[in-house]
Amino acid sequence: MAIILPRNVSYLAAIFAAWFTGNYYVPLNKEWPEAHTRKILDHLKPDLIISDTDEYSTYCPILKPLAVDFLSEPATGLKMPAQRKLKDDDLAYIIYTSGSTGDQKGVMIYRRSLEKYISWMSQDFVTLANCKKLLINGELTFDISVADFAFAIAHDLEIHVTPSSSNLFATLKMLTSRQIDSLYAVPSTLNNLCNWFSSRGGKGMEHVKHVFSGGDVLNVDLISRISKLSPDAFIYNMYGPTEATMNCLSIRVDDKLDQIIASQAVPTGRLPSHISGMLLPLNNDLPETNVGELIIAGDQLMAGYLYDEQKTMDAFLQVDGVSYYKTGDVFRKEGDVFHYLDRADSLVKIKGYRINLSDITNLLCSNDDVTEARAVAVWDAKSEQYVLIAFFVLNSGVNHEDAVTSLLDLCQQNLPAYMVPSTFLPISAFPLGKTGKHDLHALRQKATAALQKFKD
Repeated sequence: MAIILPRNVSYLAAIFAAWFTGNYYVPLNKEWPEAHTRKILDHLKPDLIISDTDEYSTYCPILKPLAVDFLSEPATGLKMPAQRKLKDDDLAYIIYTSGSTGDQKGVMIYRRSLEKYISWMSQDFVTLANCKKLLINGELTFDISVADFAFAIAHDLEIHVTPSSSNLFATLKMLTSRQIDSLYAVPSTLNNLCNWFSSRGGKGMEHVKHVFSGGDVLNVDLISRISKLSPDAFIYNMYGPTEATMNCLSIRVDDKLDQIIASQAVPTGRLPSHISGMLLPLNNDLPETNVGELIIAGDQLMAGYLYDEQKTMDAFLQVDGVSYYKTGDVFRKEGDVFHYLDRADSLVKIKGYRINLSDITNLLCSNDDVTEARAVAVWDAKSEQYVLIAFFVLNSGVNHEDAVTSLLDLCQQNLPAYMVPSTFLPISAFPLGKTGKHDLHALRQKATAALQKFKD
C-alpha cells in the first residue's frame, strides 16, 4: 500500500497498521510535486493508497484514515483485523530512491531483513535502553526514518515526529521542549543544531544521550562540537545504502575523539556479525588490498528493484557462490574498521595520483573558523585534468580573505602539492538534497561556474 498523508501521527499509524496486518508500505510525500508522485505511482501500480484526499483515486481504491490518537491503555470493544501468516520473503516496505542518473528505483526490503536489523539494534546498542524519547526529524520517505522505527521498536522508545523535515526551528523546539534524548540525523542537520545551540551559549543539548549520524560524511569538527554540547552523549557514525536495509556499518566515535583528532580521519564503522563484506580493487591501479569498493552479503540485503530484473542483476556480484551487493562506495580498511573515502565513480586522478577528496575535506573541517567544508573535483576541458575546489562555511564574524589564507596554509603544510585545492570558495550554506545530504551535483555546478568565471 502507498501512503500519501500529512506528516503527523496518521502517517505513523498507517505504517504500523501495514506491518500489523502483514502488508508492506511505500512512503510518499504529500508535499512532492504532483508530477513526481504520479511518476512513482505509474511505476508502482499500487492496489491501495492510504490518503486523506481522493486526488489519486484513478490508480486504485483510496483508504482514508479516521481520527488517530494514541491510547495509554488498549481500547475496549475494538475488533482487531486478522493477521495472515507471514513468510520469510514477505516485503516490509519499498522505498524509492534516485540513482546517479536520476532515475527512480523502487528498493524492495524483505520483512526478514528488517527483523534482522531490529535484532542488531537490540543487541549492539544496549545503551539506548536508558533512553525514552526518539525524535524523527528526517524525510519519512528516506530510509533513516525506518532506522528510527527500528531503534524505537528494539528499545521501546517514544516516537516524536517534527512537523517538518526542513524547518530547523521546529526540530529545535521539539528537541528542547520535550527533552528528547535520542536523535538520528544527517550531518548537515546536526551541524545546524550545533550552530544554533553554540550561538546561545552552548546550552540546551545537555539532555541528549544518543546521537546517530548517517547519510553523509561525518567530520572531526562536528563530533567535537556535539561532544561539547552533549557531554554525556554516545555518538555513533552509521553507514549503509538503502539496498542493505538502512545500515551495515556502525561505530561509536565520542570515546575515540583524541585519536580521531590526531589522525583527522573519522572511522565509518564495523560490520555486524550477520553481514560479511570485502573490498574490490579499483581498475587494477589500487594495488593495496585494504582499499577498494565495499561489497556486502547477508540477510539484510534487498529483494531487488521493483519491476527491474536487469538492474537488480547488475547490482549484485557472485563470489564463491555468494551474492554480494555492490555499494559503489570506496573504503580503506584498518583491522576490522572501515573508513569511507568516496564514491567509486567520484575518485579522480590528478597528475597520476588518485585523490581521496574526503582527506581534503576532513583537513578543511579541522580549522576552528570553519563550520562545514567540502572539496570537489571538476573536469577542466582546457587543461584536460581535474581541478580541486574547496567550499567552506565560516563562523560568523570571520573575515573571508583571512580564512582563505589560513586554509591555504593549512593544506600546503599538511598535503602534497597535487592535493591542495586551486580555489577556496566561501558560501553561506551548502546546497542540500531532499534528504538533507549535501547536493554534490549542485556543488559541482557551482564549482564549474566558478572555474569558468576565473578563466573569463
